[in-house]
Amino acid sequence: MAGFLGSNVPVWDAATLYDSLETPVSKRDMLVNNIPLGQSLASQFSSRSPETTTSKDDKPTQTVVLMRRHGFSVQADSIEMAVYRGIYTKINAKAQTDAMAVARNWEGTMGSNADGVQELGLTQELVVGCTEMNERFQ
Repeated sequence: MAGFLGSNVPVWDAATLYDSLETPVSKRDMLVNNIPLGQSLASQFSSRSPETTTSKDDKPTQTVVLMRRHGFSVQADSIEMAVYRGIYTKINAKAQTDAMAVARNWEGTMGSNADGVQELGLTQELVVGCTEMNERFQ
C-alpha cells in the first residue's frame, strides 16, 4: 500500500537551517513559516538538481519527505491522493517503528540497522516554541 514511498525517502532537518538563514529564526516552533525554510523543504521533493530541471511543470520525484523531529510532508496531484499518502505513510512508519523495537529487543541490538538512526525526541527549545505556538490558538 505504500509503494509511493519508494526506496529512499528524504529526511529534511530544519535545525540545520535555523542558524544559517539570512535572518536567523529566534523561535524554533517547528513551523515552516518563511520562504527560505519553505524553499528548502520543497527542494527535498525533487531528486533532480536545479540545473537539470527543464521547466516549472516538471513533476516532483519524491512523494514524501520526512521532517526530523516533526513528522512528514506529502505531495500529490489531488487532495484524495495526498490524504491516502498521509494515512499510509503514518501506518508504515508505525510498522517500521514496531519492527525496529522488536529487532532491538530480540537481538539486544540493531546491529548494522542502527547506522544513521538519530534521536527523535524534541529538544527543549522545540518544546517551549511549540507550546507557545499552540497556546496562542486555544
